[in-house]
Amino acid sequence: MPEFSNTIKAAVSFLFLLMSLLSFSQEDTIQVNIFLKQTMKTRRADPDSAFFYATKAIVLAEKLDYKHGLVMAYTAAGLAQVSLNHNADALAYLSKAIALSKITGDQKLVADAYFYTNQVYRYMGNYGMCISTCFKALSIYESIKDYEGVANCYNGIANVYYDQQNHEKALEYFLKTASILDHSSESNKSVVYLNLGMAYSDVKKFDSAMFYFGKSLSIREKRNDKYAIADVFINMGVTYSSRGDYDKALEYLFKAKEIYTDKTNRYYMGIILTNIGDVYLQKKNYKESELNLKEGLVISEQIDDKEGIKIASNLLAQLYSEKKDFEKAWFYGKKYISVKDSLSSLKNLNQIQDIETKYETDKLDREIELLNKDKELKESIIEKQNAQRIAFVTGIVLLIGISFFIYRGYNQKKKDNEIITKQKEEVEKQNHIIEEQKKDVEEKQKDILDSIYYAQRIQKTLLPAEKFIEKSLKRLKAK
Repeated sequence: MPEFSNTIKAAVSFLFLLMSLLSFSQEDTIQVNIFLKQTMKTRRADPDSAFFYATKAIVLAEKLDYKHGLVMAYTAAGLAQVSLNHNADALAYLSKAIALSKITGDQKLVADAYFYTNQVYRYMGNYGMCISTCFKALSIYESIKDYEGVANCYNGIANVYYDQQNHEKALEYFLKTASILDHSSESNKSVVYLNLGMAYSDVKKFDSAMFYFGKSLSIREKRNDKYAIADVFINMGVTYSSRGDYDKALEYLFKAKEIYTDKTNRYYMGIILTNIGDVYLQKKNYKESELNLKEGLVISEQIDDKEGIKIASNLLAQLYSEKKDFEKAWFYGKKYISVKDSLSSLKNLNQIQDIETKYETDKLDREIELLNKDKELKESIIEKQNAQRIAFVTGIVLLIGISFFIYRGYNQKKKDNEIITKQKEEVEKQNHIIEEQKKDVEEKQKDILDSIYYAQRIQKTLLPAEKFIEKSLKRLKAK
């Protein structure tokens, strides 16, 4: 008994220890997720804090061997580095996220990491890698039927064509994104509406552009996301500038600038300053234009935003050309051409087209493979159905045969029973006759016996009288 008691105590102690460890582990994984939420919450407003929380999540997830959380932490760190304009570091973290997510086998995480990587390559102006990683993400999202991910990829591909000034292709993919909006979150819908507005603005359909900007702004105001609201203001400002309404353009651009006054995200500040400089250039206010364009160019160069460098350099070349300062115009014109060539080279464009063609070909091959598999499955089903049909018919035939033999046996048995019944009735009838005859014999026998008994009684009755006579005669002779 003492040994049994000690065993129970040991088991209970182990159980409590296990529960404590599980509780501790659960609390720690929850803490990892809290760090990740803080990272996403502060990514645009305070990228330094976002990266701080991401690194804390990485350290804790590694300690717990929490692979799912570690993938998300690497991804979050990469996104924070994007906001800090450290593109090389961002790619390093996202590469780790891709590698680890492949080990976990979570296709959703793999696709997400590829998608965010495509955005980094876009900021770097590496459109070949940008479009390549985007199509990799798209292929996975389609295979797991993640329609929101598919919409995001269409949007990413559209952005590449938008940057390449291929507005028709950009609008084509923006409209593809809009075609599956029912599967998107409100946040993603606001992005799609914003991009559709940009695309319609570029093809000079300003009323359609403002319509979609309004839809995007409405969603973002409800969510009270000031940085997302600033994105709409920037694009509304650009659209008003394209329409020639420069005062309205400046109104919205300065609204956006007020939101980014703290310069938490230099990428967007560079865009705002460059567009303000562009509006002032249209208004022939060269002083304000030069001031804003130069400041925007400095930021773009610091963060290696090639698209921003290209636009600001081109506008400065125009500015100095109008001011008849041809030396500076030539300097910025040369810078513009150099960056433009690196972004829009024939090789780069061909690479984008080749990747898109390969994706479409692979997609068609997958569809053909699925159709073949579907055909094989249908043939297999038909064969199975035919086998079942044959088995069913065979079973019915056997059942009918067995039923026939059972029925024939039943009839034969019925006939045999009728014969046996008749024989039994005949035997009973004969027995009855025999019984009647027996009764007649017994009755006759009884009559005979009764006669004999009667005769005997008479005889017995006569014998005493004879003896009496004989005695009397003897007595008379004696006299």
